[in-house]
Amino acid sequence: MFFEIIESQPNLELLFRPLKKLYGFYLQRQGSSGIVINAAHPSALRRFTAAHELGHHVLSHGESFDENRHINAPLGIDDEEVDGIVSARSIQNAGNLVKEAAAQGFAGSFLMPLAPVNRYLRDHTGE
Repeated sequence: MFFEIIESQPNLELLFRPLKKLYGFYLQRQGSSGIVINAAHPSALRRFTAAHELGHHVLSHGESFDENRHINAPLGIDDEEVDGIVSARSIQNAGNLVKEAAAQGFAGSFLMPLAPVNRYLRDHTGE
């Protein structure tokens, strides 16, 4: 059901392929877009990576090639990358930082929307 939501988007293809170091990537070519997810990863990680890449698509970020540090870090980046951006003071790299954080936020909200989660917690915890 989850992947069908992505596949139903116009001009967006979803593929699963073995990828060496990448968790997934998002490409745009001649009016069409594609998300490729590492087929070797467990299903929960494939879902989160797909939601992250969908975030890049929905937020019009352009192409993105995501490794572990972009998917597993809380804000979509790791401490080393933040240090590099701060020390280099690069606006282009800072833009990447913002895009990865936005894609992480999109993925979390897409997979666990706040209102249904709160409703579930209220109904099952008695609060």
